[in-house]
Amino acid sequence: MMYCKRFIGAFFSVSQGRYAWIDALRGVVFLNMLVYHVVLFSAQYNLFNNPLAGTVVWSAYQKLIAGSFFFLVGVSLYLSRSRGLKLKKVLIRTVQLLGAALIVTITSVFLYPNAVIIFGILHAIALFYLLGLFYLRYQCLYPLSFFLGLSIIIIAQFYQHDLFNGVGFIWTGLGTQIPAAFDYQPFFPWFGVVLIGMSMGKIIEKYSKRTVVKPNRWILSLTIIGQHTLFLYLVHAPVILVVLMVMKKFITR
Repeated sequence: MMYCKRFIGAFFSVSQGRYAWIDALRGVVFLNMLVYHVVLFSAQYNLFNNPLAGTVVWSAYQKLIAGSFFFLVGVSLYLSRSRGLKLKKVLIRTVQLLGAALIVTITSVFLYPNAVIIFGILHAIALFYLLGLFYLRYQCLYPLSFFLGLSIIIIAQFYQHDLFNGVGFIWTGLGTQIPAAFDYQPFFPWFGVVLIGMSMGKIIEKYSKRTVVKPNRWILSLTIIGQHTLFLYLVHAPVILVVLMVMKKFITR
């Protein structure tokens, strides 16, 4: 019983202005994304036959991972208000996200020339981060966050038009044609998930106990991963690909 209390306390604690559980959950989501890409790339290199490839289950798993990232972006954005939004910090984070997104696009040109990533998850997070900061300036909108988010998700499901098939409108997600990109996470529906995350952030801030509890080693490990997901996202794919290339070379000898 005592262990369970310590575990739960560590999971929902705040340390140095951060909610430990958000970083820990982000770490869990990253590990799931790692598994997804290992399986995906292994299948591409004919090292593993994925029986779920092309199924609804596999597609849902991918969407769950992406949706979890966007939800946590929304939660984190709202809770960042309590720590203060300094211009220097915002600019640094914006440059980091945009730079990382650019690296992903350039890398995809060489790795997947027929499926270049124009608006992937990092591009989306960069845009949603800026939109979220702008949204936070208007407190009158906070009560509407959940319903606005739900509306964006519903629009994505029921409205598409040829007008949005152009390159300049790919980011919307409202086109009738899905771009042949290795990673594609458009505004509709994903910004809706961010807004729902922001609405949950308000509830979390109101009811969470802001106490500092020393986390156990498992939560601490997930928290560290969650605090460095941007860097880990950039390096994980190249590392996986290199390892798989070496494995295939030895297997085919």
